[in-house]
Amino acid sequence: MNNDKLIKLWKKSILLNSDKVEAPPICLEIIGEKRNSIFGTLGNFSIIAGKPKSRKTFFTSLLTGISLNNSSLLRVKASFPENKRKIIYFDTEQGRYHAKKVLKRISKIANIQDDEHHKNLQFILLRQYSPKERLEIIDYVISNSTNVGLVVIDGIKDVVNSINDEHEATKTATKLMEWTAKYDIHIITVLHQNKNDENIRGHLGSELENKAETVVKVAKISTSPDFSVVKPKSLRDTDFNDFSFGINEDNIPYEVGNIADTTKKKPEPSELNKTVHIDIIGKIYSKKRTYKYADLIQNIKKEFETEHYTYGVNKCKQILTYYIENEYIKKDEISKVYVSAFENDLPF
Repeated sequence: MNNDKLIKLWKKSILLNSDKVEAPPICLEIIGEKRNSIFGTLGNFSIIAGKPKSRKTFFTSLLTGISLNNSSLLRVKASFPENKRKIIYFDTEQGRYHAKKVLKRISKIANIQDDEHHKNLQFILLRQYSPKERLEIIDYVISNSTNVGLVVIDGIKDVVNSINDEHEATKTATKLMEWTAKYDIHIITVLHQNKNDENIRGHLGSELENKAETVVKVAKISTSPDFSVVKPKSLRDTDFNDFSFGINEDNIPYEVGNIADTTKKKPEPSELNKTVHIDIIGKIYSKKRTYKYADLIQNIKKEFETEHYTYGVNKCKQILTYYIENEYIKKDEISKVYVSAFENDLPF
């Protein structure tokens, strides 16, 4: 960019205390007993995350279906402005047969007959294209459509070649922010979580989670696998209470009460407060300054057990990986020992 362009963008980007800025219109909410939680506003994007077969697409179908006619179902309420009633649904993963099932489910939720198609819904299949082509098609469709309020990208990972490519992750996040701001729409993205923890997969997941307005988790209930639970992971608004759903004979989600209360599980490392980790690391390194790998794993296991979290060896290996990734513990590549990154803060 030349200086004139940079100066223009600079002036355009200044925010003054005297500027009048209105809150973005709320288009999706989670209904609560005392107050609703904002799920989505125009000008932002959200993430539905979960492990494979957790019923992420069922929940996404529900959000799409109620958005078509501004209705509510399963504690979720849609209220798009009249000039923002069109929806574009991009499916990057499924073939025509399974995608048609999703389309039929959305239509049933919106009370549309089998032989009809809602005038405000475009359902677009992108499985057959390359990641670059998918991104270009999405960009073209959004930029050449009018009165759009909601865009769903079921399989945002399929617009990149690698979920761990930092450049592609930043590019994708930038595109989502560009589309939502420029066209004043809300975008719902769907992403997988890691198999071994609750984190969203790859650099792409981390980058999008940092920029998203809302991130919710959908998970099968281990004690009742016919049901799934929806949980808040990170919201700019107030967290909502977990709620669970099953699937009826018409393939439509329905609420099943407080079944999620019976599925309390051991917290993932990322779900614990940083002070818990610092305290545990402090106790480990109060005994000695350096550890070999196996010895450190056993000490992590022992100290977590004193906190009433009984983890197996594999989980403790994941915890150590989490500590290294977050620079709580450092590995000396020369001596092959592990040292604490909190030496100045430790209680010894």
